[in-house]
Amino acid sequence: MENPINILFQVIQRLWSSALNGRPLYKLVLRFAVNFSPVFIWLFMFKNAGVVPNEWRPKIHVGWAYYTDSTVFSPWWFPAWAVLMVVVTFIWYHIVKNKSVYLTQPPQKDLEGGFDSIQLMDSDSRSDSGSSTSGDDSSDDIVEDLGYRLSHGMIPKAKTHALYLTPLLLCLIWPVLNTAHWFATPLTVPKDLTAWLFYVLAHITFPILTAVWLYVFHLPGALKCFSIALGLQNIAGVCTHMLFPTAPPWFIHMHGPEAEANYDMPGYAAGLTRVDVALGTHLHSKGFHKSPIVFGAVPSLHSAMAVQVCIFVWYFANSIALRILAIGFVCVQWWATMYLDHHFRIDLLIGCCYALISFGAIWPYIRHQELKFLKARRENDFTHGTTMGMRVFRGFDRIQRFFDPYH
Repeated sequence: MENPINILFQVIQRLWSSALNGRPLYKLVLRFAVNFSPVFIWLFMFKNAGVVPNEWRPKIHVGWAYYTDSTVFSPWWFPAWAVLMVVVTFIWYHIVKNKSVYLTQPPQKDLEGGFDSIQLMDSDSRSDSGSSTSGDDSSDDIVEDLGYRLSHGMIPKAKTHALYLTPLLLCLIWPVLNTAHWFATPLTVPKDLTAWLFYVLAHITFPILTAVWLYVFHLPGALKCFSIALGLQNIAGVCTHMLFPTAPPWFIHMHGPEAEANYDMPGYAAGLTRVDVALGTHLHSKGFHKSPIVFGAVPSLHSAMAVQVCIFVWYFANSIALRILAIGFVCVQWWATMYLDHHFRIDLLIGCCYALISFGAIWPYIRHQELKFLKARRENDFTHGTTMGMRVFRGFDRIQRFFDPYH
């Protein structure tokens, strides 16, 4: 039996070589800095927002979010929302329906990362040829198969199960936010701790876990796309906070929607002060008191980050359980922000829109990376056609398949 220390050394060596993937160390560090630069720019902007002189800043809109939230999410607006969502869904469905690329025959997988005899055919040429893929009687049936199933002879030009999430989120956000708002009372210690768990801890850990999951299980470039999408939406969010400052719910509940606000007012932890009492700490009260952006309710970056995590999980995951978990994370995060009195429903809605727009902006690059990845697989290029997990466990067939996004 081989020495366990030698086995551990081999595992560490494989992890290191797989992370480098044929690149020198300085290039890995440089790529990390470049790929995550949008996130670093956002953090820099947020941390230094307080250096802008108060006389340069625009007027604070105290009651805007409060009155807009009351109007948009009133029961009288539901018919208008339903009609709008039907129109959006109809248009979106026809956009997605026409974005498919098919294989003329199912690919033969090779454990070293290659695909044999792959021939791509656009949807237009598919209709001209009159042939269906994978021997199915109807190509429409394949379009309805929302899985990413190469073994059934299809490479979607857009992963339709993920792209359908866009109108789905928009359709469900009105009833989901109203339901979450209803559960925001009464206040209890277990609910305080649950809200803190998601609003503070999960807000930080879930994006990190998503980034690790993308890097280990999915194509090269997926993590870069995730970083850019997060950075773009958060940079846009901070710019909105600075140019269109709005009062959060706790300010309205303390001072009223017609009160005057100024930039000398300190931040307030709102519902998190109850968590401080429960945990016997002053961490949140002190932290929010020193917040560089006090009047930044619109958009909610908690909502934007949760939705962005959800979109990427839906786009890349093959597991129904992971997709359900992602949706659940968004819903609980929405509830936590309202329960802790940090955001209105309209803040969360606008944050969701920022995430969707950011993903839409980066999606063409995601698609470019997918096609590049598939081309490497077709050419048996193990370096560029595999995930990090596949490189680590090269030679271990069953484990390698586990890290193959197309298995």
